[in-house]
Amino acid sequence: MKLPFAAFLCLLSSLAWSCGAPARVAEPAPSPKEPATAASAPATELAASTAIKKAADIPYGNPAAPPPAAKIPPDWIEHRAANPNPSSAYAWLEIVLEVTGRDIVKVGARPTIISRQMAIPMTAMYDAWAAYDEKAVGTRLGGKLRRPAKERTLKNKAKAISYATYRALVDIFPNDKDWLADKMRWMGYDPNDASTDTKTPQGIGNVAAAALLEYRRHDGANQFGEAVEAMSRERADER
Repeated sequence: MKLPFAAFLCLLSSLAWSCGAPARVAEPAPSPKEPATAASAPATELAASTAIKKAADIPYGNPAAPPPAAKIPPDWIEHRAANPNPSSAYAWLEIVLEVTGRDIVKVGARPTIISRQMAIPMTAMYDAWAAYDEKAVGTRLGGKLRRPAKERTLKNKAKAISYATYRALVDIFPNDKDWLADKMRWMGYDPNDASTDTKTPQGIGNVAAAALLEYRRHDGANQFGEAVEAMSRERADER
């Protein structure tokens, strides 16, 4: 007769007890209320005191309360606030941002292209400004455009960087040429002044921009679609 497996185990257990084998009795789990042993007490107390000390060093705040207002010195200008007296560089940076935004509205956001679109006018601005600094050198013409100390005025710097930035932007955003020309007039300059006389600020700006744009024309960005045209010609020759 076959016994169920559970009954079989019970039978083996009873036989072992009757034969004198000591039965294994599970030791009761220690009560959480029992005090720690002498050996473990110091370590436990040390860990607890350390944890309390660390927690006490943390300046907890009310998560439901709004963060305190930032203390901004009165002579600082927040980036999101309009600058009441912007420099020419600041004003042109705003124009760069705006014309880039206009392009995004037309064709959509193109992050890597936008990076280049911003880098070129900013570099042109620097190259023109470098001509009126004692030590700075331009990225393309080095120190060849440097003007004497008596000409290193804010007025000349502002005019030079305006022409350089304007020329670079017109090259990158030709469809916004009229809008950019209006910005030049608003800045007080003639957008049609294409002088290359490097003894004048507008000449410095125009020449600095021209050198940079010539270098950037074949920088691999395919701004003018030449790579696509070349590929089309190669495919036509293969047919």
